[in-house]
Amino acid sequence: PLLLSPGGRSLVWASIVGAASIASGTLLMGVLLRRRVRPMVSVAGAAAFGASEGMVRMASVVWSEGPYAAIALGMLVVLSRREMSTRAAAFGGLLAGVGFLTRYAGVGLIATGAVMVIASAWRDGDRTILIKRLSTFSIAALGIALLWIVRNLVEIGQPLGPRFSGGANEPLTQTIRLALIGTGHIVIGDGWSSVARERIGTIVVIALLAFTLFALESRKPIVIDLGIAALEA
Repeated sequence: PLLLSPGGRSLVWASIVGAASIASGTLLMGVLLRRRVRPMVSVAGAAAFGASEGMVRMASVVWSEGPYAAIALGMLVVLSRREMSTRAAAFGGLLAGVGFLTRYAGVGLIATGAVMVIASAWRDGDRTILIKRLSTFSIAALGIALLWIVRNLVEIGQPLGPRFSGGANEPLTQTIRLALIGTGHIVIGDGWSSVARERIGTIVVIALLAFTLFALESRKPIVIDLGIAALEA
């Protein structure tokens, strides 16, 4: 709402917000990938992200996914720096908290940030630094979230607002199947059956798992790998 409010009900302004989300998300994806792969590969990966059907579709409507993706990538970039500091942990916590306010599913973003902070401090081998950084990150992230929850309780009487439905009611297997169908839909579009989209989605997920295992075997920076794995989980 804070991003959309300057334009009121203007669809042009909403389109500008969506375009800015794609641009910033693409740039941040490039920065993140540059820390993990060769420059040309990072450019190609960032371009694929920014031009993907799913990203463009989400950013073309007044949804929160576009800004959330940019905020999440911003947190990953901040917390995957080679030289981690308490200040960086605090800034990453602020981004995680804002991500939670953008989408309540962003509670997973807070958990992801905590994993990355622990991994970076664990690498340094100092338990005192680990506790300090994790505490700073948690206070920054949860402080923003708690302020909003208190506001909701005072104004509405519900911690997460009147529209929070509390999750899906279908069995876990159906939830997984719908996720695979949605993934396939992003890749091949509307002109295919749900069975075909599910199969494509399954192939994509298996390929991602294979690439993840390959990345972990390459002995490169583990903080980024853990952050991406935690966020996807």
